[in-house]
Amino acid sequence: MAGGRLVELAKSRGLLRGSIPDGGKRPVIVVNDRELRDKRAEALAALQAINDPPFLFVRGAVLTRFRTTETGAPMLEIVTEPALRGHLADAADWRRERTDARGNVRYEIVSPPRDVVEDILSQAELPFPPIRGIVEAPVFGKTGRLVTEPGYNPDAWLWYHKAPGLEVPAVPEKPSRDDVERAKALLLEDLMGDFPFVDEASRAHALCALLLPFVREMIDGPTPLHLIDKPAPGSGGSLLADAITIPATGRPAHVMTESRDEEEWRKRITSALIDAPTFVMIDNIRRRLDSSALAAALTASIWTDRTLGRNRMVLLPVRVVWLGTGNNVAASNEIARRTCWIRLDPKVDQPWRRTGFRHPDLRGWAQANRGQLIWAALVLVQAWIAAGRPQGGQTLGNFEAWARTMGGILDVIGVPGFLGNLDQFYAQADEEMAEWRAFVHRWWDAFGPVPVRVEQLWQLAVDHELIPAVLGDKGERSQRIRLGKALARMRERIIGDFRIAPMPRDGHLNQAVYCLQKVEAGERAGTDDDADAFDDDEAGDDVEVF
Repeated sequence: MAGGRLVELAKSRGLLRGSIPDGGKRPVIVVNDRELRDKRAEALAALQAINDPPFLFVRGAVLTRFRTTETGAPMLEIVTEPALRGHLADAADWRRERTDARGNVRYEIVSPPRDVVEDILSQAELPFPPIRGIVEAPVFGKTGRLVTEPGYNPDAWLWYHKAPGLEVPAVPEKPSRDDVERAKALLLEDLMGDFPFVDEASRAHALCALLLPFVREMIDGPTPLHLIDKPAPGSGGSLLADAITIPATGRPAHVMTESRDEEEWRKRITSALIDAPTFVMIDNIRRRLDSSALAAALTASIWTDRTLGRNRMVLLPVRVVWLGTGNNVAASNEIARRTCWIRLDPKVDQPWRRTGFRHPDLRGWAQANRGQLIWAALVLVQAWIAAGRPQGGQTLGNFEAWARTMGGILDVIGVPGFLGNLDQFYAQADEEMAEWRAFVHRWWDAFGPVPVRVEQLWQLAVDHELIPAVLGDKGERSQRIRLGKALARMRERIIGDFRIAPMPRDGHLNQAVYCLQKVEAGERAGTDDDADAFDDDEAGDDVEVF
């Protein structure tokens, strides 16, 4: 609202008794003796006026702004009170009306008041464009339309931050077989041809991780953790991660280290998602990967948490591509079944000393040829779109939309192996279920079908050094509590030939009681390795973590 119109409005409401200085190009907002709602309305109107082209957005019901870091990387960040006060100062001239003893009115220059700032940030709805994230290469929007124009795309709700000098060749609407084969050669041979994938599935999954940012908006649902696993350092895991991320972003992934406890996992996940990166990588995993917070984030469409250092809740869209690297990574059952396995094995004693690579400086080559690599990724996705977007036949629980889309793309372009190594990964990575199987067999040998208390099962586990991951390394009381909670989660669960069945509580001691029941072969089908050891409400879709 211009300064003259503000004067007219103010006078019509009886707010002014004299003249107000003209704010020039900025509107003038008087802060005293006025309703908060009026000041808020004029402040928002002033912000809208300067938000063209847009830099203020709404993401997950939170006021967000676009900016670049000192390295030139784009990011989204939550608008804090100091930041909003600065934007309000840029958008309008703020004045306080003063009347002296003679009745003369004058106007003092003031800063945007705190009550206006807090009121705007507390609004459930704000008049700014919505945004889902930032992309740094042309990508396919939700409808399958290619986003190529730099800046904010109101149809896709994406900001395309184009790197200076990046040129991507035109993508044909109906790629030919030669186009597809050339694109496959660029990605699978030139870029990833020297990585020692142990099977077709690992190679296919690496390609899936690379293609995912370009098709992410077409997948309505979560995507799994792409785990780059290897037997020893120097096998190429970090280099493969960079090869996967450079086409989409031009640089390595946003790194998040593993955490020791759930609270720290939650904080790091929130911190990573606030910036809206394309990739989030859990690098150099050393401990057993076991986190309910991480499991929830992997299967959530929206991540809900309090911002660090404040009580304000934020709702963050989860659109990142999850990556992980480590040596012989062990994972809990809930993480293992949320994982897409990429296994490397150079089969040499000192893998870091290998030579004879196609591109000795692979990162430099990928950077120099990024436009061609982007073209190749887009051609492969466009070939699937031109074929009518056929759905793949493979599936992965909680990630059905991802599996149908990525499986369909790989089927169309002729890359085999998608989700072909799940059983092998579960058997290798899921130490938790291996421990439970050993425990259950010892339980049957010791007690058969007789009901037993948690205390007796704890003693059995301690005597035979069983289920150490469940019991933990603290005192006896802590271990009994942990075992009791674990058994409650495992109730009615079939493990091998047995079902863990809860029984009526011990009336005298009021303790939980369980027994093992033998099951028939038909009951066992599909209920052991592929089942979840945790209740669905602990790590399901759209879990709110507080």
